[in-house]
Amino acid sequence: MSEVKKRKIYSSSSVNVDYGLIEQLNQIISLFVPKGENTTTANDNINPLLISFIESRNLPKILSIWSYYSSTNDFHNLIDISIKLSKITFQIDQIKSYLSIPIKQLINEFYKQILNNSQYMKIIYRALNNMKPSITIANIRILINMIKFDPLIIGQEFLNGFDLTLNVLPKLLIPKKYELETEANSLSANESFQSSTIRSNFIRFWFELCSNVSFIHRQDLLLNHRKILNNIWKYLSIDSIELIEFIIDFIDLKIFQELNFKRSIKCKILNENFIYKISILFTKFSNSTNTSKSKFITFIDKLAIDSKYGLSFPNDKLWEKDSNIGVIIEINNKQFKIANKLLYTLVTSLKPNESNDQLQYIIRVLTHNQELIAPYMNWIVQHGGGYHDPSLTSWWITYTLLYSQILQIPPSTGNNSNTTKFDSKLISENIILAPLGKTVLINGLTIIKKPLIIQLTFQLILYILKKLESFLKIVNVKQDLIDLVFTQLPDLNSIIQVINSPTLLGQQSQQYKIIKLTALTIIEKYESLLPSVETTTTTTSNNNMVQKLVSMGISTFTENVDNNLTNYDLILFDLYMKINNNIDSGQDFKWWNKLTNNSNSFFTVLIKFIITTQTIHNNSNSNNSQVIIVKIYQLLNKLCNDKMLFNNQLLVSPIMALIYSLDDNISNNKDANQFLNKIWNMLDETISRVVRTPYKYLDLSHSQYQDTSIFNVALIEQFKFILNKKESFNVDDKDEDDVRIY
Repeated sequence: MSEVKKRKIYSSSSVNVDYGLIEQLNQIISLFVPKGENTTTANDNINPLLISFIESRNLPKILSIWSYYSSTNDFHNLIDISIKLSKITFQIDQIKSYLSIPIKQLINEFYKQILNNSQYMKIIYRALNNMKPSITIANIRILINMIKFDPLIIGQEFLNGFDLTLNVLPKLLIPKKYELETEANSLSANESFQSSTIRSNFIRFWFELCSNVSFIHRQDLLLNHRKILNNIWKYLSIDSIELIEFIIDFIDLKIFQELNFKRSIKCKILNENFIYKISILFTKFSNSTNTSKSKFITFIDKLAIDSKYGLSFPNDKLWEKDSNIGVIIEINNKQFKIANKLLYTLVTSLKPNESNDQLQYIIRVLTHNQELIAPYMNWIVQHGGGYHDPSLTSWWITYTLLYSQILQIPPSTGNNSNTTKFDSKLISENIILAPLGKTVLINGLTIIKKPLIIQLTFQLILYILKKLESFLKIVNVKQDLIDLVFTQLPDLNSIIQVINSPTLLGQQSQQYKIIKLTALTIIEKYESLLPSVETTTTTTSNNNMVQKLVSMGISTFTENVDNNLTNYDLILFDLYMKINNNIDSGQDFKWWNKLTNNSNSFFTVLIKFIITTQTIHNNSNSNNSQVIIVKIYQLLNKLCNDKMLFNNQLLVSPIMALIYSLDDNISNNKDANQFLNKIWNMLDETISRVVRTPYKYLDLSHSQYQDTSIFNVALIEQFKFILNKKESFNVDDKDEDDVRIY
């Protein structure tokens, strides 16, 4: 048998093979620098033997050898000559910009000869149908190098001469069993292995072809050869990072940035088969370098967020009733009209519980396509986990984070006007998210008495109220919207019960302080957003509970006001006062009167606290001390605002000036303690008089003091009594003008 094979190789028919030509090819190829090792310019790598070989018109002679091995079924040598052809054509492409025009013409003629000769094309078709990596990959690379050399001429010749309807073409994109097994064993398949697969090479060929033809032909190739494109997307998860980056570059440059492609065309190309793979790509790129991951994130952001280049259709009638934009989808027994159905498929295919990258991407997509929020939330109810019933699990925590961030998305205003008919029901779906609701939120406060679950539930309620406030600024269906939202929120009774529960009373731990602070903030917003329009048994009961809570809070604060106040105490008191002001029958807190347990008024006690416990001018003063000073100032300012104590248009805050002036006088006075009580009594008298008889001092200010603030008028009046009681000073009535000026 061995003798027969030997006679076959050296039979008389082998005279059709020019072995000298093959030897020249071997010499030329041996001088090529391997890919990735080239550190010089293409011009330096021009092979004189290759130029001489082309000029001698030897390229077409290779084709006769190629054809001979194919016709004699000499598979071994056919593979060998095909690989040599792929290497020669690759090197020609690498140095094409340095070649002379005559040489370029010879190469173009050589490529045309292949494409226009049915015998040579059959060799390529046969190699593709063979579907063996050794022969198939070599011929695919020949096609790639031909197209890249001269896209204008050879690209057009290729479209005219190559049969793109071959049944084998989509099959070339189906990975072999061993490729799938390799991917299963390694999330990041070896790059060299991936580059040697038929699939990876055919993907490069297909997208090189699409890149190097006109946009009309590119559109035809991408839309009218669906099986090829669908098979590319179908097995995208097994491709290497390098190949996926190549695909991303193609989509970005040749689809997104193609100005002649309408957004609808882009959506047909990047259809649902591609969209469904994005979630898998998140997992794949999580194990890649930061550069690759950043490139992927930039790409998917452009896809879903960029309305100029990406797939996002702008919707300027976002909250309108009976909008004519978009198509109707039905989910969770509700109908929604959306303009971005493909992006809806995108967000529903993502898995926020698998990675924070996916969760944050969902937020970015929904921020720029807010029409998707309501249907996506209803999809979660029907297909993605149901209602958000409380449980201390990673799933519940993840989705709590998702809902919290969705609720913090600022509402889009669009092109709305005062005459726009807003859809209050649709807007409420964007505020009270479908997985949330009255029962879910009440359960979060009562069923599982874990501080973390209670706090996160309170935060969701607070974000809902803040979202409602944001919408009320832009819509004209305010009362309808308020009613729809509050029917899905827990009653005040449920919230107050949490504050008054035994687990909270007397607790000083940080977690319980945060819970109480959040709950009071919610109550304050309830009272400001939902005034008592109707008097019912429920509203009366709620009001009574709120009044009792506020009364206890204010009383506790005033009883302990002499103690070392914290920033937390001041914030709580501020909230109590806000709630008190919002209640129709709220108690009138007489902060200008002396406290029952103190010799001074509440106003004076707060200033006294700053002067005696905080070091105002010390540069080493702690941040906490500064915060407390500012908080007390803000609190005093709010108390004085509606009492006409100070003029409205002032360059400097009178209260802050008062604090600093007192601090200066006391810190520079050795006998400060001797007259501190006189100072506090003077402030008590001053604040009490101007609050009780403001118009008396208004008249006096206008007639004698050039309309200065009534607080200053009363202060000067009281200051005279302080001076008259001091032995070192003798102020007669004739000096009154001087005192007034002071």
